Amino acid sequence: AEITKLTEVIYKQRSLGATRLIGRAIDRMRLSEDGRMAQLYVLQSDYDELGAVKSDCDELINYAREIKTVEIAMFLRQVAQEKFKVSFRSKKYVDVSSLAVAFGGGGHKYAAGCTVDGNLEKVSRQIWEAAEKLL
Repeated sequence: AEITKLTEVIYKQRSLGATRLIGRAIDRMRLSEDGRMAQLYVLQSDYDELGAVKSDCDELINYAREIKTVEIAMFLRQVAQEKFKVSFRSKKYVDVSSLAVAFGGGGHKYAAGCTVDGNLEKVSRQIWEAAEKLL
């Protein structure tokens, strides 16, 4: 097998819809004043509008986490009219599993998630305020 070609196909190619979804999520990114928290989201309507699929969301949280100053990254993906799947990531010292557990989810110290009922504004605010308390 040609490792270079396999790497290219597996890791260095994406659909136009996936690329557009990355742009949309980054455009919507919210960063705390001190830069230690970042939050981005995707709505169900974005898939059809941009030609993306749900699996295109799998790595979106990393665009927030990779920001140099960010300790807590949060990604919200709408799964129903009033329901969001939320992913949390941290880098060094915040245990995001405690954050996920507070919302009925679970995970590990540096990677966790949950599902939260409510509209975007409510869910976004709730997890933002809870995350702030961990910093």
